Amino acid sequence: MKQQVIEDVNIMPHLDRACGLDMHKDKIVGFISWKDGGNQGFREFGTYTCELKQIKVWLQENDIQHKKSLLPEETRI
Repeated sequence: MKQQVIEDVNIMPHLDRACGLDMHKDKIVGFISWKDGGNQGFREFGTYTCELKQIKVWLQENDIQHKKSLLPEETRI
């Protein structure tokens, strides 16, 4: 998997880190970025229950615990 580093990270100023989730039919892609842009994390997960539990563990390991730190994709269907 190719590592991509984004240098100009502009997340909500009151957050030290945030996570965006892009949800698809068969996978969920997560990206975590720290406010200073120094640390970034990217992972793909499946959509079965056991894999959804892995997302929870990943978020907790990266101290993404506040609901305003998690930014899911909005589809407006």
